[in-house]
Amino acid sequence: MKLAYFLSLLPLIIMAEPLKNRLGDESSPYLKLHAQQPVHWMAWCDEAFQKAKKENKPVLLSIGYSTCHWCHVMARESFEDQEIADYLNEHFISIKLDREERPDIDAIYMSAHQAMHEGAGGWPLNVFLTPDRKPFFSGTYFPPRAKANRAGFDHVIRGVNDAWTGKQEKVKEFSVNLIQQLESLAPEPSNTSEMGKNFIPHTQSLTRSAGDPEYFGWGRGPKFPQASLIRFLLLSDEKKDRIFALETCSKMAESGLYDHINGGFHRYCVDREWIVPHFEKMLYDQAQLIEVYLDAYLVSGEKTYATVAEETCNYLLRAMLSPDGVFYCAQDAQSEGKEGKFSCWTMKQLKSTFSQEEVNLLTQHFDLTEDGNFYDFSDPEALKKQNVLVVKKPISEFSPTEQKALVKLKKELFNIRSKRVPPATDKKILLNWNSLAIAALARAAYILDSPRYIEVAEKAYQALLMSHLKQDGFYHSGKDGQYHGENIGSDLSSLLYATRTLYHCTLKGNYLTRALSLTNNILEEFYDPENGGFYETQDDPALIMKLKGDFDHALPTVSSQMVRELSILAHLTDQQELKDALEKTLTYHQATLQTMPSSLGEMLLALAQTQSFSTLSLLSSSGAHPSPFIMTAYQSIPYPIIISNDKGMNEFYRSLKPPSSGVLAFLCKDKACQLPTSDLKELKKQLKAGAIRQD
Repeated sequence: MKLAYFLSLLPLIIMAEPLKNRLGDESSPYLKLHAQQPVHWMAWCDEAFQKAKKENKPVLLSIGYSTCHWCHVMARESFEDQEIADYLNEHFISIKLDREERPDIDAIYMSAHQAMHEGAGGWPLNVFLTPDRKPFFSGTYFPPRAKANRAGFDHVIRGVNDAWTGKQEKVKEFSVNLIQQLESLAPEPSNTSEMGKNFIPHTQSLTRSAGDPEYFGWGRGPKFPQASLIRFLLLSDEKKDRIFALETCSKMAESGLYDHINGGFHRYCVDREWIVPHFEKMLYDQAQLIEVYLDAYLVSGEKTYATVAEETCNYLLRAMLSPDGVFYCAQDAQSEGKEGKFSCWTMKQLKSTFSQEEVNLLTQHFDLTEDGNFYDFSDPEALKKQNVLVVKKPISEFSPTEQKALVKLKKELFNIRSKRVPPATDKKILLNWNSLAIAALARAAYILDSPRYIEVAEKAYQALLMSHLKQDGFYHSGKDGQYHGENIGSDLSSLLYATRTLYHCTLKGNYLTRALSLTNNILEEFYDPENGGFYETQDDPALIMKLKGDFDHALPTVSSQMVRELSILAHLTDQQELKDALEKTLTYHQATLQTMPSSLGEMLLALAQTQSFSTLSLLSSSGAHPSPFIMTAYQSIPYPIIISNDKGMNEFYRSLKPPSSGVLAFLCKDKACQLPTSDLKELKKQLKAGAIRQD
């Protein structure tokens, strides 16, 4: 009887027990990964900092994301270590943050970390804060105990606690000084936005010269795909610049960076030769690299680049598209706890599946060996003899019969791999990443003659507005009915890019109306009218400072995107406010563009795209559809600015007269138009003649 009575009270006893790890109800897959750990994690909230103040404890802010390899390693090694957890629980308030949900918070503390460590960065990012949210010490990955000249996390947290308890006033003074230093960092002021007539070609030459002449791309490892720099070089008048960009595209498409079975790109390669990737796949990489390969195809005419773009689009539609029509944000590098297990192959697996003749063909096409080319040294029980698929001999160099056989073998590999346990998909819906994907798919629809892509892009756009638009702005991240991050600058600037691209692709006037409205919102909420440039966030009492994006990283800054958007929209509308904001933003960033131009790769690209663009005005009679003309424009030059005479256009474009029947095309530059034409061949000739160069 007593036992039965106790059991009946057990649910009430459990409910009365304080919840020590608060992450179980979070929607973020990254936070859920830590929900069962012995650390008393809290999500980012006012309550956590109030608790820190009340108990006079420092805060451990640990930032990562679900597809981050070293985040998984540190979680396994350090945060599941009971001794470390007990010490954290006694001496710290511990907060877990998903950087993809709150990029605004991550940007502030990454900037602080880089200031303390001379520019070095990465994730997991572990920052120690005062109770008033100011950082005073930080690091990235820590093993649980010291090894290989790397401090152990057990030692780090004891040292931080000793500093807090023994020298708290000095710690606080340091944190205040650090924030003041960050707030004072800004490019040297300039008096003009003029770069000089040779700035673009000179910078293109410098960008190429800084690249890897043997393996292409930039850096010696880890090697990231520098999408905006590649696209910047593809616009060069110098053949050697374009060749370097195209060779980089070819190298990446043949490398371990590219998924030769499923399409799409991994995050980066750890080596100079582009062999071993970090296997995570990010939506923003797919979006930006689709545009890279579309540009490469338009510049070179090589079908291989179109194929890569198409396969990457199809990967998004097959693996990343949600039932609501928007795109998930990422796929993990690991499956069954092993990096690359889903993607790699051993020779033993291949020999047990295929005939000797088929294996021979595969080993001619891919660089496959018995020992393999990948081993995960971060895993104490790593898989052995794993081969990342890297092209040794391009498929175009095989005979037609062999090409057919290879296509069939790759389909077989796809079928085999589809039966493996797949990497986890992070199903967060991020506004700015989706916007980039929408713009890429819209362009791809016309360049690749795939109408389905524009249908998917428009559906995703409408679904995104339905889910992420709020009464006074936009949410950044959504999943399972939970939303995080409000009114972040890159969300609006990326959405503006998608909106304007959809206008050019469809000539639906509502897209232009929304684009102009978004532009006004961005100017009101994020523009610095005194100094120029754009902030990444609005004023927010939960944030210790408001940053401007002075450098592009994996994603472009608001300022870089707005240079392109303001350039185009100012030209189309003649609005002086847009022209003034553009000039002041370029003035603000001029010193950086002159001294460290590749740090603003997207801004360089925007300047190259818009320095001499032509505008194609397509005017239609009632019932006539301009789609063939739009496709002709997109397949002729990389960046056509296609418009109609919609409300909001300047007086010059509004004055162009529509035909009595059919479609009439006016190709204009500096408010001077060539003879209007309704002939697609003539339009193509006009577009080609006005292109950047003729090879």
